[in-house]
Amino acid sequence: MKAPLSFRVLRFSILLFAAIHVSCGSAGDRKIESAREPVEAIETSDFLSGKKGAVLLFTAPECPLCLNYAPAIAEFADRMKEADIAVVSVVSGTYYSLRESEKFLTDHDIKMELLIDTANVLSRKYGATITPEAVLTDSVGKAMYRGAIDNWAISLGRKRLKPTEHYLSDAVENYLAGREIDPKTTDAVGCFIE
Repeated sequence: MKAPLSFRVLRFSILLFAAIHVSCGSAGDRKIESAREPVEAIETSDFLSGKKGAVLLFTAPECPLCLNYAPAIAEFADRMKEADIAVVSVVSGTYYSLRESEKFLTDHDIKMELLIDTANVLSRKYGATITPEAVLTDSVGKAMYRGAIDNWAISLGRKRLKPTEHYLSDAVENYLAGREIDPKTTDAVGCFIE
């Protein structure tokens, strides 16, 4: 006998949430395996250094949406070199090792700097809570845009065939042209930063 539709939908939703939670990771007892010290203070000059601005992409090596976005992130990082915008992959917290974070970038041919933000300095400073989530800063580190890369992901488990809004690219283009950035924030969809 089949369960009522509402029960099947609820059961599927619970299973989907559990699968996403497991695949996004749970902090548990795992710690950074690298010898790097926790980052207690990060200066914007660490990655801006004469650039017109920076894009901080908060990522997690096992987040399903980060994996899905990897080709778009690689293409975006390549485009930003010509625009003189620094692009940095920020892995917040202590769940992922330096090795895992580097492997994510290497496996997907993403050419950008990597910052392991063990003390969540940047995620707190810029209000990032999701991976993938982007922050565009000006040349002195002031946030100009924060949120989704685009509108491809509607919600967890739901995506459009292709994005129709390119929030991050539009924000960078408007910033470089001296135009107003609108919207300044959007809601990112993905895994919670641990």
